[in-house]
Amino acid sequence: MMYIFSSKESVDKYNGVSGLTVINMLPSADGGCFVLWEDQYDNSPKLTDGVNGQRATETYFGNYTILVQYYNSSNKMLWQKPVFKKQSRNALLPDIYSKVATFVLNDEVYLFYPDDPINANKAIDDKDVSLYNLTKFASKDLAGMFVIKFDTKGANTRKYINWPEDKIGFALCTNSFKLTGNGEWIGAARKIRRAGLFVKSEEYTFFKLKF
Repeated sequence: MMYIFSSKESVDKYNGVSGLTVINMLPSADGGCFVLWEDQYDNSPKLTDGVNGQRATETYFGNYTILVQYYNSSNKMLWQKPVFKKQSRNALLPDIYSKVATFVLNDEVYLFYPDDPINANKAIDDKDVSLYNLTKFASKDLAGMFVIKFDTKGANTRKYINWPEDKIGFALCTNSFKLTGNGEWIGAARKIRRAGLFVKSEEYTFFKLKF
């Protein structure tokens, strides 16, 4: 399901097609439902400088603002709130390194997504967020991730988790998250290297989270 909301002017400005896409629908115990949307776009191919001065074509994908909605058992929307983020990746990188992982636990919806440390102290409704760019992700980068939760009333909390300094250049695998019980999740990150137009994924590191 997709809802196109951007004007032609804003679409042209970003050289892509922009719209809200449903990324998950998660039921609550009282018969209600969390609905999560994401602003996604696919940029047109661009010419870039490749290896040995050759020109090459690259395509970029973007995953931007998340919209969280809650509907009661009568299908009435009780609230909706945006979560502002900017993620960009080269088409050579699979989308497991961007986007967002979502779960429901004890009638609270959890969102996990990678982000740049420069955004760590910004408010959840701050529109002026810096781009998390996996296109240029390399061994010098030390990333991290946000963990956000909403309850059925719309109250929310957000925490930024930094990667350890010995895990420079590791990118979060958003599709790796698994709920193991007792408020615990396991997940993985993977070493990313890039040389010219080629992207290489190397060793994994695994972690456990508890809230």
